[in-house]
Amino acid sequence: MNLRNKLYTLWCYLVVIGTFLLLYPFIFLSLQKESWKIFAHKLNYVWFRVFCFLAGIKIEIKREFIPNPKETYIFCGSHFSPIDNFTVYLLAKNFFSVIGDEAIGKLPLYGYMFRKLNITVNRQNQNSRNAAMLKAIKVLRSGRSILISPEGGIASRNPPNLYYPFQDGAFILAIHQQIPIVPLTSTTTYQIVPDVKKPLIYRRPLKATIHKPIETKGMTMADVERLKEMTFQVMNEGLGNTTINSKEINLSTEKIIIHA
Repeated sequence: MNLRNKLYTLWCYLVVIGTFLLLYPFIFLSLQKESWKIFAHKLNYVWFRVFCFLAGIKIEIKREFIPNPKETYIFCGSHFSPIDNFTVYLLAKNFFSVIGDEAIGKLPLYGYMFRKLNITVNRQNQNSRNAAMLKAIKVLRSGRSILISPEGGIASRNPPNLYYPFQDGAFILAIHQQIPIVPLTSTTTYQIVPDVKKPLIYRRPLKATIHKPIETKGMTMADVERLKEMTFQVMNEGLGNTTINSKEINLSTEKIIIHA
């Protein structure tokens, strides 16, 4: 079984790298002009679809809500695996930017694309986090959606239990811009690609759900905690969880402040 998994993992890496290199000239060209970036976004969708097909990964999507491609949303996704962000391409046709770790932007080739399409942040640096929030506001005002992990990256040590409580950023953005939060959950991605240093890749069905939006119109910053709790409950139930693991509770009280 172990040898078979190793061979399967090798095949998956060859597929990922090979298809990316084939698509990269077109991706690179699409990144050279702001109005062309949507094509690079669509090529990411193609890349992930091809990977799932060639890797024999069955896609099982549950849609409680179909986003309007012309509307703007804050997508809040569970984050247990490196492939979670790609799963969102299967859930929504909206053009979105990811708020992701700046380390991703330093990767060869892929990092260039990630920086051009998304917003990078050093989560340990308050100034970087505030700058990312201001960039996110600009992106939202341009009509593009935002994908953000309310857990603050891959933080849970016991998936599919969410890391809790959530960070404030996504909810401050949603209330500040008065746009809906759309919760997303992926229940098997951590079984396909575990978050470890040298992961084997396992052939499992990719199961993900896009949940009904949570409206923020009329909310104020006094509602941030309530909005966090509402989003957590939807995502927690979507993952099949009924309790919070107390060992996963994040006691950080640091806030991000927007001056805009």
